[in-house]
Amino acid sequence: MTAVLHDSEISPLAQAMKLHAFLLGGGQLGPVGDLPGLALDPGEYTVGTLGAVLGYARLRSAVPQPARPGTTTVIAGDYAHVAGWAMGAALRGTLQVAADLRSRAPRWCPQPLVAAALTTRRLWTEVIEAGQPRRHWVNYEMVTGMRLAGDRLELHFVHATSMALTGPWAPWCAALVAHYRYGAWAAQAVPSLNSVLPYR
Repeated sequence: MTAVLHDSEISPLAQAMKLHAFLLGGGQLGPVGDLPGLALDPGEYTVGTLGAVLGYARLRSAVPQPARPGTTTVIAGDYAHVAGWAMGAALRGTLQVAADLRSRAPRWCPQPLVAAALTTRRLWTEVIEAGQPRRHWVNYEMVTGMRLAGDRLELHFVHATSMALTGPWAPWCAALVAHYRYGAWAAQAVPSLNSVLPYR
């Protein structure tokens, strides 16, 4: 049994919910056309392809800035003047440490997505890096966590940086990833797709 993946009569979210219910009910998706050049394993086939309808971002750590060398300062004056300067220096140092920590915090770095393909075993993405298209893939077994919030799907991996897919088709991707990663427990992975909403 296969499912119709894209029905222009209903919204992408409703299609994601319909697909999620279909897969939880034991439905199986049949193969659809592959992206050119995908190297698939025996028994693996593409169940969905999307063009540039998704946003794509990876969680990157900022490059730490080198520590600024300290300076030696001699302050002369009465007690109030020296104490005031010392308190001001301590405050400046605290503010600088806080600014350094903020600059080193990981942040989402968007990249242009050319295409995405979801197979029975992995998620393929083709993004533009340094002006050239480059393909990335992750096996569903590498997914350690996923979070679907509205039209944003965050995937966290073992030994790889986290990925975010955004846009109206992100819930549809979440339904497929949850099914192929968690199987019967997919309902717990994406609880927002379990609701019964009208399909239009």
